[in-house]
Amino acid sequence: MVITMDRYEADWGMVEKGWHTHVLGEGRGFSSAGEAVETLRAEHPGIGDQDLPPFVITDPDARSNAVPTIYTGDVDPDRLRGLAEAQAGRVLGVPLQGYDGQAFRIGHMGHLNPTMILGTLGSIEAVFVGMGVPLRRSGVAAAAAAIGPSITSP
Repeated sequence: MVITMDRYEADWGMVEKGWHTHVLGEGRGFSSAGEAVETLRAEHPGIGDQDLPPFVITDPDARSNAVPTIYTGDVDPDRLRGLAEAQAGRVLGVPLQGYDGQAFRIGHMGHLNPTMILGTLGSIEAVFVGMGVPLRRSGVAAAAAAIGPSITSP
C-alpha cells in the first residue's frame, strides 16, 4: 500500500500522501476510476490495487458517492466520533468541507465488507444510546434486511 491507510507500518509519509490526494485533490488526474485503474495497470504490469500510485478523479460526476455522510441533527458529531473511537474502537470520518458540526462519515476506503458495515452501524447506534439519543429506527436492522438476502449458506 502506498497511500492513505497505513495499517501495517505506522508510516506517516504514507498517510500524508493520502491526505494530499484525497483531501487536497493533488495527484494525477483521470476522468473516472475505471480509466485510472486501467491506465495505471497498463503502465505497471502486475501491480496490485493497494500499490497503485495516487490519483484523483477530475470529473465530479464520475466520483464515488459510496462514502456515506450521516447528518446528526442536534447530536454533536465530534463527541459522537470521539466516543465511537474511545469506547467502541471505531474511527469515523470527518464530514466533507462545509458540513463541520453537522455530520460524520463512514469512510471505508474500500476496506469494509457488508457484515463489517453492520458492525460499524451497531457501534454507532450503541454510542447514540450511550449518549442518550433516542433512536426512531435501527440502521442495523435496515442494513441487515438489505444485506441478508445476499448471504447464503455454503
